[in-house]
Amino acid sequence: MWQKAFLSFISILYSLTSCFSQELTLDDLEKSFVLNNQSLFIEKFNISKAEAYRMQAKVWNNPSFELSEVNLWTNQTVEQGIKQQYAIELQQLIETAGKRKSRIQIKAFEKKDAEYAYLELLFQLKSELHKAFYTARALYQQEEVNKQIEALYRRQTEKFKKHVDAQHISKADYLRIQAALLSLQRENLSLHHQQLEIVHQIAVLTQIPQLTFDSLNLQATSESNLEHNHLSSIDQKLANNIQLLRKENNIEIARANWSLEHANRIPNLQLIINNDRGGNIMRNFVGVGLSFDIPLFDRNKQHIKAARLELNQQEAHAKQVDFELRAELSKLINQISETEKTLLLWSESLKEDQSAILEIYQRNLMAGQISLIQFIDYIESFKDARTAYIELHETYQHQLADLKLLIGPDTPIYEN
Repeated sequence: MWQKAFLSFISILYSLTSCFSQELTLDDLEKSFVLNNQSLFIEKFNISKAEAYRMQAKVWNNPSFELSEVNLWTNQTVEQGIKQQYAIELQQLIETAGKRKSRIQIKAFEKKDAEYAYLELLFQLKSELHKAFYTARALYQQEEVNKQIEALYRRQTEKFKKHVDAQHISKADYLRIQAALLSLQRENLSLHHQQLEIVHQIAVLTQIPQLTFDSLNLQATSESNLEHNHLSSIDQKLANNIQLLRKENNIEIARANWSLEHANRIPNLQLIINNDRGGNIMRNFVGVGLSFDIPLFDRNKQHIKAARLELNQQEAHAKQVDFELRAELSKLINQISETEKTLLLWSESLKEDQSAILEIYQRNLMAGQISLIQFIDYIESFKDARTAYIELHETYQHQLADLKLLIGPDTPIYEN
């Protein structure tokens, strides 16, 4: 036992030290999330409790034992040769009509529901982690764009300051470029606050202490590598949806409860074995008896009706959820397709041309071929275009995360 605990401690310590020795990729964050997320850890207790209830349902009812008619002394009315009297009775409940089997079945379905609840939470939090990571990547990319423009503004501000001191240009132009720089710095401050918020969200999900924005590996491998895996049928895509699987399991629970209520119409049997020593009819006899309720007034009709209504309600609810998920999936696939078409309009060459034009505008500004207003206007247009692309790609990644959450795992969770 202590060897396993020691190895677990070493593995956790190694993972924590490696977190700060290298940049964390999305795969690294997922591993830490699965191992350390406390919400998942807490949800697992429900599975263990459900398994305990399932095992308890398999246990037979205890027999009941009764000792009675024990006399502590004799009197003059006792028959000759008898000095002690007592009675022993043993009773065992025997359930009829498969009630025990139905209860075991219900507990098995309840355990499966606990497992589905765990998986549902797992995929929801994993989707949140993916979205947070891609938001962090968008913030990083926006920061890189702002750094490029800020460096450009700083160079121009220094040059304009020298020209103002030499009275080659008006001070109004210097103040205009300085105001643009200050506005960009204020935007960078807001961007930094957003980075702190997203790092906090990722740290809570992964339980990585002292996580920083710089410790994340946010370099995109290929932004133009779009996914085209949305062509299968909706029925095929929703086959492993956790929410639908859980609704189907709820129907099975309701059906098993209905079966149990039907079985409750039939009374249980009480097997009785007793021994009476020194009785007044027959000495030291052993008797066998059987008792059961007579279903004269209570035929359990209303409980059966309520169980049937619960089954109907669960079936209707499952149909409603199925319709909503189909509509959501269809909408999401259309949104992803439209986003992909828009992203394909952007190319690496176009972005390189924009950067090249940016340098040309800078030279033309210093040569006096364009005005400061024209220069700043192009800078803002350049920044807006880059920001639009970054936000669109972030939206695309969020849509893919929503699609993966809706589809569920790649392989079936339970196979009949």
